[in-house]
Amino acid sequence: AWLTGRWINIFDEHGDHQSGWLARGDVMAGPRLRLFAGVSDAPDTSEGVVVDTFSLFGGLAYDLDDRSTLRLSVAHEDRETGSGRLQLGLGMGWRF
Repeated sequence: AWLTGRWINIFDEHGDHQSGWLARGDVMAGPRLRLFAGVSDAPDTSEGVVVDTFSLFGGLAYDLDDRSTLRLSVAHEDRETGSGRLQLGLGMGWRF
């Protein structure tokens, strides 16, 4: 198991600065299965405007073999302006 933290920064063309953070935890649930979950409170840009966001996310990654991984994730994001967003993700990765 491991924990990851990130400090997120955005600087605009006028020198203004906004920062936030992200925390994520991963655990090996089996020899080929990794589970992860996290939370983020950080700025994001949308159409050239910086907005505050708060996100919760989680998912799994399953190693099909030594070179390929299947990923499934879900994330919920609340934005300072606009509506919240629910995102489902499915992806495949190949190592070379």
